[in-house]
Amino acid sequence: MRSLLKRKLQRGIKWMVRCFYPFYLLIDFFRRREEVRILMYHKVSDLPPEREVPYCNVPIASFEAQMKFLAKSGLDVVTLDQVEGWLKGKGLGKARKKIVITFDDGFQDNYLHAAPILQRYRLPATFFMVTGAIGQDVPFNHLRWDAASLADRAAHPAHWLPLTRPMLLEMRAQGHAIGSHTRSHRSLAGLSRGEIWDEVAQSKKDLESQLETTMTAFSYPFGSAVYGDLNERTEEALREAGYRVACTTEWGSNKVGENSYRLKRIPVYDHDTLFDFRCKVIGAADWLGGLKDGWQKMFRRDDKVQFEPTSNIADCGLRNAE
Repeated sequence: MRSLLKRKLQRGIKWMVRCFYPFYLLIDFFRRREEVRILMYHKVSDLPPEREVPYCNVPIASFEAQMKFLAKSGLDVVTLDQVEGWLKGKGLGKARKKIVITFDDGFQDNYLHAAPILQRYRLPATFFMVTGAIGQDVPFNHLRWDAASLADRAAHPAHWLPLTRPMLLEMRAQGHAIGSHTRSHRSLAGLSRGEIWDEVAQSKKDLESQLETTMTAFSYPFGSAVYGDLNERTEEALREAGYRVACTTEWGSNKVGENSYRLKRIPVYDHDTLFDFRCKVIGAADWLGGLKDGWQKMFRRDDKVQFEPTSNIADCGLRNAE
């Protein structure tokens, strides 16, 4: 019931963003600060429309239209490695607004559907992997399912399986980056120091040994500071393990001088039109970050935060990381 309420609320807020878009453009015309917005995706597949149970999915045609827009927009699409230098004051492209494309979890549909589209438009992305799942021949078990998603899993099993090492190597050869999303998708801040270290440091070693390259980017499972998924202890562990940047699910843009271990992102939903996507990319929806924080302070999260073999949780920005 609460998922349905959140979805209806999202749609109402979306109309507000659309209505305020012309006023935002006018205000933004006089603003000269540089900003980086990091887009957050999970799945790219033609699944049944999301209802009470979110799949964190964007339809293939919608994703292609979004990437085509980015390629022609004049915005700089950059990598997380470049953002790390930019946060410290180094230059980053010509455009005032920069975009980073990220994917969490590591579904095979990222390779089957998203990667070819990214390659077509010559856009780089970062794919955050749950390293304990790489190459496993079973669907991710930290997500929520319903009859429609179970039916699609039966019809298209590859779309729901984790990426394999050969797929990751091919995606790296195409210019994409690979980062860690922990070993088992647990909320970090509530774990012991040893468990946190195992999740962040060992997952880094797993990726580096399999892909024979240095990994410096991380994405927090669930990723909400309000709900206690990250704190100073987790930042310290990431720093000691050798990560340079870390993405949260907190909504908003990133500016020079901000904490590189608490990067904000903008989730992209299955029901976003191309105009909605454009609003998010240029910043007209940034104010929703405050609304999301307020929601989380008012309502306890309604999903589990610890990974279990039979867990039934979801990590999908405003709708599920709450």
